[in-house]
Amino acid sequence: MDADPLAACPEEEAGECMLMSTDGAFVPLVHGQWGEVKLLAIGQVKHRRGAKGKSQEVHTEQITYFTRLSDAATFSDQASAQVRRRGLDRAKTVVGVQDGAEWVQGVVQAHRADAVRILDAGSCRWAHRSHWRRRAPRRTQLAR
Repeated sequence: MDADPLAACPEEEAGECMLMSTDGAFVPLVHGQWGEVKLLAIGQVKHRRGAKGKSQEVHTEQITYFTRLSDAATFSDQASAQVRRRGLDRAKTVVGVQDGAEWVQGVVQAHRADAVRILDAGSCRWAHRSHWRRRAPRRTQLAR
């Protein structure tokens, strides 16, 4: 039996505003090796009245996940079916919440170049500290 990557997949109705969030995490493999698992989360953004109808709250609903242990280009290509199924390619507005990693930005660029990009400063701050802790002289104290 041959795989048919272009086979029709059921497409959901696209939400007016959709969210995509891409990230990676290192996981242990065998023989002391590590590999980066890549993840794409897709959800619908909904606006609701807050407590007593005074403020508006934003919630992400109907979140689905796609993950693979692969290089960034293969991951982005394989994620295309999930992107199409969820309607990310047909949504009026797409918001991308992620860190500034080059491969992550490449996934957004490949699927929705017009996405409103929101930088997850928390993970960037952690990565920045981690980077400089490894390179700082021992006598240097970095703020925690």
